[in-house]
Amino acid sequence: MSLPFLPPTTVPWSPNICNAFRDLNERFSTCHAYLESGSLDNHRLERHASAFMTEVFLLILLLEEYSAEENLPLSWLEDISNRCLEVFQLLDDNLKILHDE
Repeated sequence: MSLPFLPPTTVPWSPNICNAFRDLNERFSTCHAYLESGSLDNHRLERHASAFMTEVFLLILLLEEYSAEENLPLSWLEDISNRCLEVFQLLDDNLKILHDE
């Protein structure tokens, strides 16, 4: 699973949007790759979940805040949000499994 790139536009995206998306994509990819690795340990999983909660959702809120000003399609932002929620749910599910062991 990956995040879709920023939608094409006739005017270049602002540096703020590009940087927010880059950071969001990096955190998303890192967490997803860790989950896919299959070698999960409680401490690292908790760190990924915590970082995901603080960084990813903050970046989504930032993108949403500037969506009207930047003409960022809400359908794209909703897709990004849903994919991030799926990864967070996987992190949470795996944490529950590890805590039960």
